[in-house]
Amino acid sequence: MSISFASGEYYHVYNRGVEGRDIFTSKDDLDRFILSLREFNRKKPIGSLFELQFAKNTPLGGTTTKDDALVEIVAFCLNPNHFHLILKPLTDNGGGEYLRRLIGGYTRYFNEKNRRSGVLFQGRTKRRLITTNEYLMYCGVYVNLNSQVHQLKDNSLTRSSLNTYGSRSDFCNHEILTANFLSIDRYKEECRALIPQIIARKKQSKELSSLFID
Repeated sequence: MSISFASGEYYHVYNRGVEGRDIFTSKDDLDRFILSLREFNRKKPIGSLFELQFAKNTPLGGTTTKDDALVEIVAFCLNPNHFHLILKPLTDNGGGEYLRRLIGGYTRYFNEKNRRSGVLFQGRTKRRLITTNEYLMYCGVYVNLNSQVHQLKDNSLTRSSLNTYGSRSDFCNHEILTANFLSIDRYKEECRALIPQIIARKKQSKELSSLFID
């Protein structure tokens, strides 16, 4: 069943490996997921990435126009055992259809590569409606620098859209986050400056939650 999304709204979307397992075990896995983020964002189904590139002899890495896209991708972060996205569906069924292709396609790739079967992700992908601009800006920092929020010591198996903003490899529509800053570099600086506050807030939230555990 597809996840319900409203067209034109922003969502924080996230999921992790089943039983907390790693879903990215190599740089090739990260590259594949990022390729999937970009290539599955089309209204017309493309089949598998293998079919698109080889059977149909279509080069990968092309730009998807807004009229052809299912969603706007604002930000992403990939960590070894989970991912975060900020998405804006462009059609009523765009968000659910996009995630169905993304999760299904990557799971098939991962299972074939590792000679395993079964589900890879923990249940249905979670999504949280972003209701205010302030919350959107907060989510932008939280998602873009999520590996730092979790204070991961080894960042070799993480990827973030923040590092791509303004570059040739940038396929995110990040203007909603960066438009009010003098430059993209200034936005990046502000994001990094907020990380200590977010870590402290996260720690405090966990401590408060523990007080209500029976």
